[in-house]
Amino acid sequence: MENRADPATEASYLYLDPKAARSHQNRPPEIRRPFQKAVLFVVGGGNYVEYQNILDHLKPGRSVVYGTTDLCSSEEFVSSSN
Repeated sequence: MENRADPATEASYLYLDPKAARSHQNRPPEIRRPFQKAVLFVVGGGNYVEYQNILDHLKPGRSVVYGTTDLCSSEEFVSSSN
């Protein structure tokens, strides 16, 4: 979860920080602190194996809420990608 996007791509991201001043709402934060909580939402099929991989790679003290529009079994997930 520490992957970094290239600066050109990252500049197009929308930042929603309730602690930021209104004038800085959509700009990336100047100082980045490691996150403690994250929400990961997948539009489309997701499954338990994906969620388990996320949990396996989490550093201690961090948590992730995982959501998807379609939670399916591994077999359904593979057949939908064909």
